[in-house]
Amino acid sequence: MNGVLSPSAGYDFRDNMGVVPKSDDYLALMLGDRAEHIVNTHYPGTPLFLAFTLDIPAKHLEIPEEYEENYADIEDDRTRQFYGKLTMMDDIIGGVIDALKNRGMYDDSLIIFIGDNGALASQSGSNYPFRGIAGTLFEGATRVPSIVSGKGIKKTGYESNELYSIVDIHRTILDVAGAKAEPELDGLSMWPTWSEDKPSPRNEILYNIDDDPVSPGAAIRIEDYKLITGHPDLLYPYRDISLTDNYYNYGDAPASGLPSTDQQSHAPAPQNVEYLFNVVVDPEERNDISADNQDIVQDLRDRLDEHRKLLIPPVNQTTELAGAAGNFNDVWSPGWC
Repeated sequence: MNGVLSPSAGYDFRDNMGVVPKSDDYLALMLGDRAEHIVNTHYPGTPLFLAFTLDIPAKHLEIPEEYEENYADIEDDRTRQFYGKLTMMDDIIGGVIDALKNRGMYDDSLIIFIGDNGALASQSGSNYPFRGIAGTLFEGATRVPSIVSGKGIKKTGYESNELYSIVDIHRTILDVAGAKAEPELDGLSMWPTWSEDKPSPRNEILYNIDDDPVSPGAAIRIEDYKLITGHPDLLYPYRDISLTDNYYNYGDAPASGLPSTDQQSHAPAPQNVEYLFNVVVDPEERNDISADNQDIVQDLRDRLDEHRKLLIPPVNQTTELAGAAGNFNDVWSPGWC
């Protein structure tokens, strides 16, 4: 996996420059308390930008007992815990909203709620009816719900299917704040689209370009057409593609997608697919139309190659001792990344 090759274990949890004391408290609840504290100690007469990111419902399954008990009638452990995490997320976000209201800031707030990626079937998550799970190039991994609500929204109470990408968030927030974005900044402002339901300025999304020989995969969409090339699961060979490119409905038995040690050691070469989907008429990606539309495939491949020219080579694995936990009483410090 990409990341830092650590020469030592250590503790890594900071609040600005300070180290957060070790605790048995649940992380998501700690993050919620910190967000509420920021709101409650902020002077309402000055602007506030708060990026609040929870580590649920994905990641670990363990949750506080009181949340799991809400769904005691569900037999499957993972499903019961997943539902408990959703309820906990509602409570935490509700606490931040209540703090905004109590401080008289809510009516002047713009709230943007975005999922980071699709769900994992291994944790009873479902992206149904979309195909695939988190870490793949299918819509189930990349098409996530968003909610935009609050100050400045001129048209409300509707559902939009306009195209946007996570890279658009930075420029959009600058636009809302009345700041000028530098020309080289990635992304497009979605503010007219979100606030007035105007057509999106975006007609292209680059999902991924990964030319790593272990698990090469790339995908791009232009207008209605989406091309997937290489291997659709970016975590191969750590996951079995036969368990990650399917359709998973709520109530299905959780699928781990994780091959056995023997399967990993004897894994075949990664797939080299060429899928073309019209994701407007076929958002579930059930009908590969590449064979009959090679002109569109070539156009999308050419566009991928144009993006490749701008890629900065990734640093997949590094060893950095400057901030190693072993040098700072087992606490990671600035310099390690």
